[in-house]
This record gives sequence, C-alpha cells and structure tokens, in this order.
Amino acid sequence: MEKKYADRLQWQRVTEREFSINRVDSSIVTCLFIEKVREPLFVTYEKKHCIADNGYKWFQVFQDNLFYTVTIVVNSREEIVQCYYDLCLEIGFDANRQSPWFLDAYLDVVYLPSGDIFILDEDELQDALVAEIITQEQLLKIEAVTNKLVDSLKDKSEPLIRIFEKSRDNHEK
Repeated sequence: MEKKYADRLQWQRVTEREFSINRVDSSIVTCLFIEKVREPLFVTYEKKHCIADNGYKWFQVFQDNLFYTVTIVVNSREEIVQCYYDLCLEIGFDANRQSPWFLDAYLDVVYLPSGDIFILDEDELQDALVAEIITQEQLLKIEAVTNKLVDSLKDKSEPLIRIFEKSRDNHEK
C-alpha cells in the first residue's frame, strides 16, 4: 500500500511549482500550482484529456471523516478538467513536510464536468486482496465508500467539491 503526499515532490514531470495549504472548516485544501512541466500529461476516458501542463492547478481536499480524497484539476483558463477521487484507508499530515498524505486503497473514481463517472483500478483492488495486502473487510468498506461516493456525485451532494469551491479564491496565483 502506497503513502501518497499532496505536495507531489517526487513528480519529475513538474519542473517549477508552488504548493500552498489552507484549512476550511475541518478540511485541508492544498494547491499544487504547476508553473512548468517537461511535457503535458494526457489521460483517456472515452476521449483524451490534458490533466497537467504549464499553468495548471491541482487542488486536493482532505477531510478526516471520509475515506477518500479528491484532486480537482484546473487548467490555465481556470476550467475544471476532472475531479479524481482516491479511495484511501487512512489520511494524515506530515508536519516535517507540511503536507497531508493518504494511504492509497487502489480504487479511484473520476468525475468529469460532463457528469460522466469512471471507476478505475478495480483489478488492482482485487489483486491487493488476493495478495493479502488488504483484508476482505477492508475490500467491503472500500466498495461501500465507492458506492456512496458515486451516488453523491450523481445527486450532486458530494461534500469535498463544495469545500474546494469555498477555498478556491484563497489559492489564487
């Protein structure tokens, strides 16, 4: 299981960056401002989407009582490109790095501005169970959280997006 940090210091594609943190109510919202990249990053969900390029922002929202975090990718025109939800088993804060972190639970959910929803890496979750990296109980919890998350995206009640909207202006570059 991988511990992932919001500051993404290991990301070699990004050659110039700024990182900021704000607290909103009981949540932490980070912003990775991508000033310069070696090359743009594209992903494909039915069609090709650029998710990292010069001038992009990656906002990440953490809330202790949820078992997921969201990375909201905003392009250089300030348009949301995607909301990428990482299911996680634990969330914490590294005081030395001044960065939140999460233990990745393999399963991911992508929510596009069009309303399309994609569930990713179900095979990785099953492989983790077979390899006894996670337990059956953890698998069932991850699946239940995923189902609840998808339902909240469909009915537009997912809370981390609203927290992002409240904090967005505090990270303006």
